[in-house]
Amino acid sequence: MDPLSALSLAGNIIQFIDFGSRLLSNARELYKSSVGSLAIHDEIVLITTDLETLIKKLRLSMCESLGSEENEDQWQSLRKICDEAATVAEELLRRLKTLKLNCGSKSRVWGSLQLAVRSLWNEKEITSLSDRLATLKEALKTHLLFSLRASIDLQSLHMSNRFNSLDKQTQDILFAILQFQTDINGQISRQIREEMMGITVTVSQILSRLEDETQAAHDLHLQTRSALLEEICKRDKIRYKTTDEIISGIEMLSVSCCAEDRLRDEVGMAILECLTYDGMTNRFEDVDEAHPDTFEWAFSAPAEDQSWSDLSYWLRGGDGVYWVNGKAGSGKSTFMKHLLDDKLKRLRNFLSDWANGSPFLIVTFFFWCNGTKLQKSQLGFLRALLFQVLNKYRQLIPIVFPQHWSQLYSMQLQGSTLPSRLSWKLADFKQGFGVLSTQSTMALKICLVVDGLDEFEGDDDDYEGLGAFFRDITDSKQIKVLLSSRPWVVFEDLFGNGPNLKLQNLTYRDIEKYVHDKFSLNTAFGNLARREPEAAPALLREIVEKADGVFVWVKLVVRNLLSGLRNRDDLVELSERLRRLPREIKPLYKHLFDLIEPYERWASLAIQILRCNRDICNNSSDDVYEVNEHVKPITISEFLLAMSEDAHISSVESMTRKKFQLKCEETRLRLTARCAGFLEVSNIPGTSFMGPTSLIDYFHRTAKDFLESEDVWAKILSETENTDFSPCVTLMRSSLWYIRVQIAFSEQSAPYFIFGNLEASPQVRSFMAYAIHADPHIPSRRTQTSLIDQLDDLMSKYDKGGQWLYDFSPCIRGRYKLREVSTLLGLDGYVRDKLNMPTRVQFENATNSLLYFLLSDPCIVGRLVYRDPQMLSLLLEFVADQKSAYPEFLDTLKGAQCRLAQLWQRAEDCPEINSEHVDELYIRIGKFLSGEQPPLVGQRSNSKRLAEAIEDTAKTSTKSAKLRRGTKSRV
Repeated sequence: MDPLSALSLAGNIIQFIDFGSRLLSNARELYKSSVGSLAIHDEIVLITTDLETLIKKLRLSMCESLGSEENEDQWQSLRKICDEAATVAEELLRRLKTLKLNCGSKSRVWGSLQLAVRSLWNEKEITSLSDRLATLKEALKTHLLFSLRASIDLQSLHMSNRFNSLDKQTQDILFAILQFQTDINGQISRQIREEMMGITVTVSQILSRLEDETQAAHDLHLQTRSALLEEICKRDKIRYKTTDEIISGIEMLSVSCCAEDRLRDEVGMAILECLTYDGMTNRFEDVDEAHPDTFEWAFSAPAEDQSWSDLSYWLRGGDGVYWVNGKAGSGKSTFMKHLLDDKLKRLRNFLSDWANGSPFLIVTFFFWCNGTKLQKSQLGFLRALLFQVLNKYRQLIPIVFPQHWSQLYSMQLQGSTLPSRLSWKLADFKQGFGVLSTQSTMALKICLVVDGLDEFEGDDDDYEGLGAFFRDITDSKQIKVLLSSRPWVVFEDLFGNGPNLKLQNLTYRDIEKYVHDKFSLNTAFGNLARREPEAAPALLREIVEKADGVFVWVKLVVRNLLSGLRNRDDLVELSERLRRLPREIKPLYKHLFDLIEPYERWASLAIQILRCNRDICNNSSDDVYEVNEHVKPITISEFLLAMSEDAHISSVESMTRKKFQLKCEETRLRLTARCAGFLEVSNIPGTSFMGPTSLIDYFHRTAKDFLESEDVWAKILSETENTDFSPCVTLMRSSLWYIRVQIAFSEQSAPYFIFGNLEASPQVRSFMAYAIHADPHIPSRRTQTSLIDQLDDLMSKYDKGGQWLYDFSPCIRGRYKLREVSTLLGLDGYVRDKLNMPTRVQFENATNSLLYFLLSDPCIVGRLVYRDPQMLSLLLEFVADQKSAYPEFLDTLKGAQCRLAQLWQRAEDCPEINSEHVDELYIRIGKFLSGEQPPLVGQRSNSKRLAEAIEDTAKTSTKSAKLRRGTKSRV
């Protein structure tokens, strides 16, 4: 028996141990049928048959030899484990056969398999069997599997008969997993060793599920399942299918190829779910389409008088990085989108020549500085790229992510629910892409098309790191990169010596066509051109000359001149208007900004609301309360509600959907006109039309940069100075009203409206995110408190189970109300208002209740240390002295101190924990317990007392550990 066969046998034993443990613990979901229900008798037949087959296999394997003297110790260990596993299986089988006889005689009817199994053993016997199974598993995992894995040489793996009997995909998976394990073998730590052991378990499980087809075809358990399935189909009058319609929750023996493929598909989908995220393609969709018949030069060789690297030549046969650079507003994103959207598929045809018969894939990412954190970070970039590749070629998932794939594979075999998110780090994705760039499993070529590298969030070091990443992945010649950015020095140093083009030097004819087409469609200009056939073309030439290759400038100027034509300006007036417009982008924006004057306050509100929304969207990494990620870019309907006065909301609620859509369109036109084109409304994602869910955004990145510059932003804020306006509070109101409007619309269409059918949760979480960011000290605090109360009343009416509160944290359990949730989310102003009770008794009850909530649950205490401990300080200030607290509350404080001491010890290994916050919380609680006044918020405290407490905790832990070891040795 070679080491791989031994691992396969170990996999059978592991599966038996997991099966036996479940049988003894709850006996649920041991077998499932997709064509009909399984009776208790049916399940017992399946269990006994599988156990008989397993016992036979284990006993036969004990007669084999590993074939080499140096492996004799391993084989003896495996033989002992096989013998013990077979003995336990025989004991289970012996008892279960008596149950099978009882069920067959109909002398007794069992309510469930669990009750039937429980009747065979008493609690002591069940505990004893469970302990034996656990000991077996521990023996396998701590010693035998590790030594078996160590005996496998990757170089000679292909010479193994067992390896060669596997299909190619399985061989690739095993090789990738074992290779990964070899790579980390030198990093022996407890965590690494556990990871290696988990991977080895997966290898053994894969092997155990894929036995020789000839053997599998005659296995007794497959024959039994086939006969049993036929009986069920006949009984329930269902058309017979295949034996795969009956599956075990934990398979102890081999399975069919179809069953194994299903399992791998589920594992692969779980990993793809971890890679994808909302808005992954939003930026690409939002970029303007190229004007018809522009950028066509990109698919041809350069003219003799043009100095740029031939892009079509690079696409057909070049490698490395091709850099498209251009000034701000020169149309880089539109150019990149045009290359990808080319209706004639010229990009694919060129790359087909490069691939030379091999499969190839175009993978894209458009960085977006106005987008969410993931849309402008390396993390989001790598996730998007990996998702596109692995979603297309799913056989590469276990090759690229062998560790995570192994973990999920084993979880699936154990019947565990796969997590929606695994613990991923940026390094995992970097390593995964590195594997992808060098893998030899399939001859795949990849062309990355990356736009807006200058919109990536980082500093020069980060840019250089990203540049090094591009160099590394293109070394293999299997991947090449087409990217665009502004011509910053850091990018010039990284990519300037390679093939590149400067976009503003090549778009003269494109701008000329754009200008000509826009004016030729205008009737008023056509009339002027007929009257003055020389002056009209001269005006258009002047526009093109002044543009200097900057498309954004051209669009703004053309829009301004067309507005003049609507005012019946003649050519002289149009020329004068053009000459007044600055030739550079920033002065041009200043000129347009001054035109807002009649609507300065309205525009100020609109711009502040948009920036507030985008700032919260973009800062999910700093989201200690874990709600920012639920805030989405603002839509025109949300903006409409934000800009509406309180008095108008009742009229909005009574509108039909059609009238509401018309109101949104009216708001869109008002937004464009009153903000001088700085803000605009985009099409609904994935469509070519606008509607209530269309997003509001800046006209261009350069417009955002201008509006958020220090002097311009100060002028915008001056319009609301000395008022109670707060963009966060305004957005709170908008979110609340949006829920109310949606309820009204739903009640219009369904008289028996069910709240569960309404997607209110995203708006509720957005509301809370805005509430967290609202300043509790501004004049609108009463409005904030009122809005939160209104939300509580609304949700309590339509969601009586209180499920909406549980969505904020796994720590929210039991019968907690919004007041407790507000303490957890750090809503200081709201909690302070709620604690201003009319009587002292009410005040003390409320304060103690909230303190108990914050400090009694380790989960919540842990969350407290990730933010400034303002809330705890607030509550302690409200408690006059320790005599007003209940005795159990004082115990709670002392217990929280112990947990804080433990967290402080972990802070060095866990950077998310702020040790200063832990220290401050500990000292505040200690001073409160000793009768002293709590220190002021933000005051630094001496950690001597905390260090002493930690030392005492360590001594107590050491004594406990010694006591446990002594007890164990005596036993």
